[in-house]
Amino acid sequence: MKVFMKSRRLIGMSLVIAMFMAMLSQINISVTHATLAIEGKDNTPMPTGMLKPAKNVPYTDPTYGTSITRVTNAAADGVGTFAINNYSRIQSFNSDNTKILIYGSVENHWHIYNAAAPYNMITTLPFSFGVADTEPQWHPTNPNILYYLGDWGLDRKLYSIDVTANPITPTVVADFVPLIANGTLPWPTCAGVTTKTEGSPSADGRYWAFVCSDASWNKLGYFTWDNQTKTVIATITSTAANGLGAADHVSMSPSGNNVVISVHNSAGTTGAVQYTRNLQFVRKLADSGEHSDIALLPNGNDAYVSIDYENGEVYFVDMGTGVKTVLFNIWEVSGADTAIHFSGKAYNKPGWVLVSTYQHGSPVQWFNDKVFALELTANPRIYPLAHNHVAQMPQSQTYWMAPKAVPNRDFTKVLFNTNWEVVDELAADTYMINLSASDIPPAGGGTPTPTSVIVDNADATGVTKVGTWTTSTFDTARYGADYLHDGGTHSVTFTPTLPSAGTYSVYMMWPAGSNRASNVPVDILHAGVTSTVTVNQTTGGNQQWNLLGTYTFSAGTGGNVKIRTTATNGYVMADAVKFVKDTSVSVIVDNAASSGVTKVGTWTTSTFDTNRYGADYLHNGGIKSVTFTPTLPSAGTYSVYMMWPAGSNRATNAPVDILHAGVTSTVTVNQTTGGNQQWNLLGTYTFSAGTGGNVKISNSGANGYVMADAVKFVKQ
Repeated sequence: MKVFMKSRRLIGMSLVIAMFMAMLSQINISVTHATLAIEGKDNTPMPTGMLKPAKNVPYTDPTYGTSITRVTNAAADGVGTFAINNYSRIQSFNSDNTKILIYGSVENHWHIYNAAAPYNMITTLPFSFGVADTEPQWHPTNPNILYYLGDWGLDRKLYSIDVTANPITPTVVADFVPLIANGTLPWPTCAGVTTKTEGSPSADGRYWAFVCSDASWNKLGYFTWDNQTKTVIATITSTAANGLGAADHVSMSPSGNNVVISVHNSAGTTGAVQYTRNLQFVRKLADSGEHSDIALLPNGNDAYVSIDYENGEVYFVDMGTGVKTVLFNIWEVSGADTAIHFSGKAYNKPGWVLVSTYQHGSPVQWFNDKVFALELTANPRIYPLAHNHVAQMPQSQTYWMAPKAVPNRDFTKVLFNTNWEVVDELAADTYMINLSASDIPPAGGGTPTPTSVIVDNADATGVTKVGTWTTSTFDTARYGADYLHDGGTHSVTFTPTLPSAGTYSVYMMWPAGSNRASNVPVDILHAGVTSTVTVNQTTGGNQQWNLLGTYTFSAGTGGNVKIRTTATNGYVMADAVKFVKDTSVSVIVDNAASSGVTKVGTWTTSTFDTNRYGADYLHNGGIKSVTFTPTLPSAGTYSVYMMWPAGSNRATNAPVDILHAGVTSTVTVNQTTGGNQQWNLLGTYTFSAGTGGNVKISNSGANGYVMADAVKFVKQ
């Protein structure tokens, strides 16, 4: 079984080569960064006959002026007949751009190379967790940590390794075997847990999507995984009706809000399908999910980017709205054609994807035999980065030498493969394009408003320390260069400069340890109100972002997060705080709204508890209910949240009815907890547009006071 080999369609391929000779480029003596020479659909022919560059000797692309260096020499490096970037859907660069993953043909091993000159091999990963089908993924913030699955996923575990350790030893990050045994994963014959080699986690590394297969590789079902809380989020079983048994691969989206299960079968009846993180169906994205990827848009939504080989359209779908935008068509000229890969892994440059093409029809077109940046918008900007010098070959012999280009997160480095015009599929090596930070501009022609703000302990502004804190670099599972730890009664206040008012999820990172405090008080100042939570710093490490809660903030520097050492039972760590704005489509119905709120019985309006939404909230006495009716802008799947002021005299069994698409679902909420202005998830449901759905809270059978404050509907 050859997992990496996929079906490739090149419709109407002609082997007529219409290229012109170009001058040989002069070899540069150093890597330089220059503004890109050409923008747009440039059809300058690929220069042929150029000498194959030597490893570690940069050259300048004669057409596009970019600095390119050959990274690998498979034979000389001792890694086999080829040494390649594995695939466009997988991020090859680590978090600080110092290391890259290279896949070699000898025993199908993975190798770690330097990501800056000289591009030499650092290490070969040991065979037990270095072979092809272990699906390695870099940690999102720790540059030395790789996640991986056991070979073919047969261990049914997620591991991590430190690639700088000697010896390299694995750590079990998640063990799915007990979850199969106890029915949490409802497929007792599950023998393998994978993404089918082409999936990725969310950009922050928290959320993953996996498929469970039996011993014959039949796909039993899919599940989503929270790697921070170590819990299964949702499961869905493959059935004849949903067609998921024929899926090619599964992937979490960069935002972590969506899952794409890609099915390309002969009938094209299923295709690439979008689900929520809770595995609720959203929409069909395409008839086939072959060469595609998931990128980020400037508005924070995920974008599904692909090609339709039925009509030649290269397009993307905004996964937040379902709107499809055609970017260009490969068949605008009769006889034109190409094979193509997309990479949306430049998460820090939202609104752009990297495109790499190989094989061409006749006449040769502007998109053929290139690596180029493509803006995700109507009438997009296009920046050609390089001709890739991949040889024209029979389609059945093009897999290993396909360029399969991938950018780093900042779009300042690009890897691509080429056999450099040698008619041999296995003669491929990896090359790197070096760009400046300004070469790929912000999408949309302007600077996008950031949706998240991070305040690090080492920042020159925004950090206020009270008392003497010790700076340490001992624990590598930190954010940035160092962190602070205490001794005595102290505090550190992290003050962000927020670009706009709104609802922000607040996260904290700390290096965990057995000598840390389990009762660290953290004060969140938001919109003039202070909420206090307690965090346990003996857990939650490994560079995880730990959610403190979701709060409303004003723009600017009026809010902050203060970490205190008051009455703590161990060392307190102060490392970094992240503020992530909720940019999704959402509708909030407050108890004080003039419309959309229906009260049954007499409710008391109160402002006593400041941990509320808006000016006030309602509490009960007698048999009563409050119905919150939103005006939803469009039909779709919505996550429904409720906020209440918690307290010891509240009900632990308040009944809540959710009316959605004509169906009523009832959940019970415990209002003694979940306060501090948190939005508490009730579930994810399908709603029609307008006012047909609602949420009703009542005190029927409740064993304490029931609070009715606000309900939020967030479209997935």
